[in-house]
Formats: sequence, structure tokens, C-alpha cells
Amino acid sequence: MISPVFPVVILGFVGWILAIFFMSRCIKTEQEKNYKAIHLSAIKDGRVGRLFKSGIIEGMPVVSEKAVKRVSQYLESDAIPEGFKDDLRVLNELDLKIMKGNFSDICKILNCPAITAGKDKDELKVQGIDCINIKDLDSIGKSNIVKGERICVNYMDYGYDTARGYLRDGTLVEIKGEIPKNQPVSLECIVEAIIESRFNRKVWAKFAEND
Repeated sequence: MISPVFPVVILGFVGWILAIFFMSRCIKTEQEKNYKAIHLSAIKDGRVGRLFKSGIIEGMPVVSEKAVKRVSQYLESDAIPEGFKDDLRVLNELDLKIMKGNFSDICKILNCPAITAGKDKDELKVQGIDCINIKDLDSIGKSNIVKGERICVNYMDYGYDTARGYLRDGTLVEIKGEIPKNQPVSLECIVEAIIESRFNRKVWAKFAEND
């Protein structure tokens, strides 16, 4: 006669196997999301949000709760330049994954690389974490622009009588002139002015029409 305890043990064993199976599936799914953890040094650099938005950096951005609090402090501070605040707002508009804990632990849990601005890069590499230096990406992806040059502006956002968009390297472009009523997804424009600082670069341009 089979003991009534035996089926309970079998069911419990099967339950553990199923639990381990579904946990491994969840971990695999998380790793397939191509996470990129943004270090605070990259947030302070100011350009990381636009690099994600323009597609130069691909994947889902991850930030720590500590970094989110720091961003909120920057946005509320009167001592922070408005240009830098605009960059932080772009970062906030992204589909961010926010996690608790130490930054290096987050990278290890998600098995993902860190986006840095050079600072703490060596320390993270010692811990076995791959790093992408945002300053290297910027020097590779940033195009040279001069006044009077024709440029193609993408990711358009239209207002009542204005428009703004981004170049492929994430540079913000403010556009004036006769904006097309059909509001295309990209515009060919002529550069009229450029302002560049250590925080960001901004371009003012005029819709080229057919001239």
C-alpha cells in the first residue's frame, strides 16, 4: 500500500521544478531586453537621454532610485543651467526601468553594460562590468555642422507655428520659417546659428523649402 505522504512529496517536487523553470524563463526574458544601466556620471554629462532617443545607444535604459532622486534635485535647483535641465527632461521622457540598490549590483543582476562618462569606469571594469564611455560615443557620432549648411532633421515635434527635431547624433534643432502643413517626419533645413557647451549642442535652422 502506497503511503498517503508519497503523492504529497511527488507533487511538492514537481512544484519546485515548475517554479525553477518559470524563474529561469523570467531571468532569460529580462536578459533579452538589452538593458543598459546609466551611471550617474553619464547623467551629469547631460547627453545620454538624447543618445538613447536618437538611437545611437540602443536598448532599454536602466537607472537607480538614487539617480532618479538626483535628477529631481537638479531639475528643482535654480543653480542648474536650463540647457542641462532640458537634457534631463529628455531622459525622464524615456521608458526607464528604475531599480533599487547599488549601481554595480544592478548591472550584475541584469547582466548588462554600464553607460558612463569616464568616471568610475575602471572601478566597474574591475568588478567584471562592461562599460560604454558616452564621451567616446559622442566623439564618434557627433557630426560637424557649420552655418549655412543643409541638414536633415528627424523625430519632428510640431507646435502651432514652430517645429523642433533632432539630428542623428541627438543634437536638438529649433526650426523656423514656413513649416509644411502636412507635418512630415523629417525636414530639410538650413543652419542659421549654433550654440555648443560642455552640456549640450543646440542648432537653430530655417526650413529650406525648395531654395
